[in-house]
Formats: sequence, structure tokens, C-alpha cells
Amino acid sequence: MKNPFLTLLFTLPFLVSAQSEYDDQVFEVRSDSAAIAQQQLQSMMLIREFVLESGYNPVTKLMISEFNTFGQPTYLEKSPYFNVDYDFYGLSYKIQERFEYNPQHWLSSYCHNYKKLGYCQQSEYDESGNITRLTSGSDSLYSSEILMQWEAGKMVKATFKNSAGPEKSYQRTINEAGKIAEYRSDTYRITYAYSQTGNEETTTIHTYLKDTLYRVNIKKNRTDKKNLVTYYAEFNHKRDTLSALIATYDTYGNVTNYESRSYRYNNGEWGEEPYAPDMGEDSQSPFKQTPEKQNKPKIAAKPEIQVEKLELVNVYSDQNLLTKRMLYRISPKGERTLMCIDRVIYEKEPLISKPWYVEEEEDGYSDSEGE
Repeated sequence: MKNPFLTLLFTLPFLVSAQSEYDDQVFEVRSDSAAIAQQQLQSMMLIREFVLESGYNPVTKLMISEFNTFGQPTYLEKSPYFNVDYDFYGLSYKIQERFEYNPQHWLSSYCHNYKKLGYCQQSEYDESGNITRLTSGSDSLYSSEILMQWEAGKMVKATFKNSAGPEKSYQRTINEAGKIAEYRSDTYRITYAYSQTGNEETTTIHTYLKDTLYRVNIKKNRTDKKNLVTYYAEFNHKRDTLSALIATYDTYGNVTNYESRSYRYNNGEWGEEPYAPDMGEDSQSPFKQTPEKQNKPKIAAKPEIQVEKLELVNVYSDQNLLTKRMLYRISPKGERTLMCIDRVIYEKEPLISKPWYVEEEEDGYSDSEGE
């Protein structure tokens, strides 16, 4: 489990509805930390202008971030689920994130807050950048600790400690690469197997209820020389495709083209299993299906395919910092429609207007005393 230190500066909210766990990585804004530090920039603001057919182009602030003297993010505040089809008048809560680093500039502490629900994680490393201690907790209600020993770049031992419930209520196993290999509880067990061919990794996931195999999922992801995801797909046990994405990037690592595909079998749900075994009325499985899904045909017909294509045009400053990008939706006929324009504004002063753990009302930001 190597230290994931990158020149990543901040993450854009979703531009499209998420099709996979890698969508957020694809749309991350990437800039060189050295360039941020050299310009002595302390903060940035991301503003989005929507392009609507009515001619009214609303503008909204999506995100603000602050940096340390090395150009690394120390604070980030952003909208939680913002896409081009989202009701921009309905924004209320914000996601807040804090980052701290050790003397080697590796991430040592990360905290996340949303709707006053906090989560923090701390990391310690050896000289090679392998994580040796990982602790995490949520508002002091639950905490866990993982201790890892490494030899010659391989993990040889992992010890888990949990503060909530009996330690044997669930167990985890990590392989020599520091990846999860098995997760086991009293009612189910999940195993993970990995294989690597060039720059493509395949993950096969088996889910068991008690001792009965319930589901098999296969995930494939392909990366480029900068370790950016260029292809990702999910399959079921018969290798029927459930979802897929393809992405390309420019020289600075920012996405330029994106295509997502979601597959639907037998009029089921998009991107979900076309069939799965009937677990019975008495099943206590967390994956138990509704009667409607249980009674669907077990043989997958030719799927319907839903495709979304996007093109992004990125504009950079003389210091190679992203300052603007335009997002176009591509129709099945290849026609380009401008959906929105993002502008990134850098400042040499802080921009933070609200403290950590902002008090908020149920329907939006509060006007509490002291603000």
C-alpha cells in the first residue's frame, strides 16, 4: 500500500451521473504543485456557468480550496453531487475536507465532513513510502486501526483492531501488495483476487452467503503511464458487461474525452446484475432481492446500451495551470452541445468564508449567531 502522493490539487464535483467508482478520478482537476508553490498561490475558486437553451446562463461557485507553501491542498469545500442536469437552485450542504502532510510531503491526515457527519483517517509510513499504520474513525463513535509490516516491498503481516463490537464479528485479510483479499462476517464473506497484464488489472470478487456462492463480479481497469484510468468495466460471472468507461487526457493529466456505457438486461436496472439466485423468503442476506427482481428471467437477452459522450476543452495559463474548461455533450450523430464552462481562479490570499463543521439547517445554510 504505497503512499498515493500525486500532483493532484483538487477534485471537481461530478459532471455526469456516476457510472463507476472511477468517474470522480477521471474528472479531477490536475495541476503541478510546484507551479502553485512557485507562484505563491494560497487558494483557488471554481466557478461554473451553465449554458441553457433559454439564454439564461446561471453562474454558481462550486468549490474553494487552500494550499500550503508546497502547493498541496490543505482545505477543500465543494458541492456534494453537482452535475450538468442538477437543479442548481437546490444546493444546500457542502462537503468539507482537510489535509495534513508529514515532512516527506506524504498525506498523513485526511478529514471529511458532510452534514455534520465527520470521518478522519491518519497514515504513517516507512522510508519506502509504504503505509505501516492506518487509523480511521467517525466522530469518535467508531475507530479502526491497521498495522502493516513490509519486507522487500511486500506486506508480510497485517493486524486489525476495531473499537466497536466484538473483534471477531468481522475479519479482513490483506495480500502482500497491501490490497484487501478477504472480508468476512458472521453472515457473508467476500474474496478479492487480482491479476495484472501490462497496464490492465483484473479484480474478481466472489460474494458468499454462509458457504453458498451468491455472486461473482469482475472489474477491469487500464491505466496510462501517469497511472490515469483510461478504461474501466464491470462484468458479471458470465462476463456480460454491466458498465464501462473510456477516457483520454491531455499532457497535464486533465480529461479531454469521456465515454460511459451502461447496460440493461431484461428491462432491469441500468448497470446492475441481469440475474442472481433466489435466496428465499427467510434469507437474512444484505443483498436480498425484491420479489420483482427474483422473478425476472435468469437468461440475459441482448442488452440495451445507454451511451454518454463528453468532450472537454482545457485552457491553461503560462504557468501551465488550468484556468478554464468547456464541457460539450456529444450526440449520437456527433453534434457538440456546450453544456457549461468552468473557470478556475487562483488567489494569493485565503478564500475560506466558513469554518470547519459549519452549522447548517435542514433546508440549507443557517444564519446562526456569530456568522
